[in-house]
This record gives sequence, structure tokens and C-alpha cells, in this order.
Amino acid sequence: MPLRPHRFVRTYERDLVTNDTVYRLFSEGGDLETGAVMYMDAINLDLGHNVERRFSIGETDPLSARAEITERLMMRRGEWRIRIHAHTRVTADAEHFHVYARFDAHEGEEQVFTREWNEKIKRELV
Repeated sequence: MPLRPHRFVRTYERDLVTNDTVYRLFSEGGDLETGAVMYMDAINLDLGHNVERRFSIGETDPLSARAEITERLMMRRGEWRIRIHAHTRVTADAEHFHVYARFDAHEGEEQVFTREWNEKIKRELV
């Protein structure tokens, strides 16, 4: 049973001064399209999920391309509550792909886990 309805937004933006283009997909309820926050009666659990995908590029610089994905998940039952937040970004220069990612997990207000990656991967003619 949805506690908050599913929402999906798709936008395309073009900056007329810089000629940058941004394509954005945002979904509350994630790819399941069931509800931004769902109540699962069988296990007495609230489940929330959203994801944003953002792709951008400048008209004159292919190396300005950037892909970012941000995802959030929430579960709660009574006083118990957890939240997970993940963010990934991929960019490139002439020689390397640059991959940045961060993952954070909270139980209540306490951060119980975090990890961050910042990798550089040789393009090898890609």
C-alpha cells in the first residue's frame, strides 16, 4: 500500500549561454514504480526509495561529459529506522576515466558505515 505515490520526472535542459546540455531522470519509488514510500503489511515495514540519474555534456567539449547517479533507500518499523545513500559519478579526461563513489548507511541518526572510492582507470583507446 503506497503511503506516498510514485513520482517520475524526466527533464532536458539546455543552457543557451554555455551550450551545456543536462538530461535528468528522477524517480521516487525507484524503478519499481510502486510508491515513493510503501507500507508492507505482511512484515509491518515502511520502505522508501528514490533514484536520480543525471547526464551532462558541453556542446564543444566531449571530455566534459559527466554521469551521476544518486540513490536513497529508507526502511522503518516502529522506532527502528535505517537509511542508505549512494552516489556515483563518472567523468573522463583524454587519458583516464575518473570514477567517484560514496556509500553511507545510518541506523537512526547514527552513521554506521561509510566508504568512499576515487579511482582513475586508463582509457586504453576507449
